[in-house]
Amino acid sequence: MGVRLYPSLAEGVTLNQVIGISDAEYQRWKELKAKITNTEAFYELIYSEGYEQVLTLNNFDLNGWGKFECLESMKDVDGS
Repeated sequence: MGVRLYPSLAEGVTLNQVIGISDAEYQRWKELKAKITNTEAFYELIYSEGYEQVLTLNNFDLNGWGKFECLESMKDVDGS
């Protein structure tokens, strides 16, 4: 079982600032998500040329920081 981690953002901090995406691309992503209700059309568009940062932001929104695996130092003495 994996754990997905998402940032807890302070007031005034947006997701794009955390992952290094411009404010303009963040706004573009939000507008596309609101405007395009057809999931297939949305993904066709963001996987096309010129939407790389939008795709990065969308992937982060879906997956967070990614899979978290315990370090050896976090495990109990018995190895569990």
